[in-house]
Amino acid sequence: MSASARKRGLTPFRRENTDQRRCYAPTATYTNLDRADEIMRHFDVVAESLRSEIRTVAEGFVATNERIDRLETVMSGRFGELEAMIRLSFSELARRIS
Repeated sequence: MSASARKRGLTPFRRENTDQRRCYAPTATYTNLDRADEIMRHFDVVAESLRSEIRTVAEGFVATNERIDRLETVMSGRFGELEAMIRLSFSELARRIS
């Protein structure tokens, strides 16, 4: 055990199913409930961060859908105009041929 680990009050223990590597765990510094509270606080912070990021992605998704809808409306109108011009051209061509 290193001197710095001893100063922090850490004691060695063996992990189950490992290749005999040593890890250090706090002695009486934390109780299981203290550790659980710390983990829950950390989880809450991480969860809130994820909520914020998911909200940002959802807002981007909605904005993208709105842009696609506007583009679809514009493209539909332009394709309608193009179709009308093509029909007029073909009808003129058919009239000239016959």
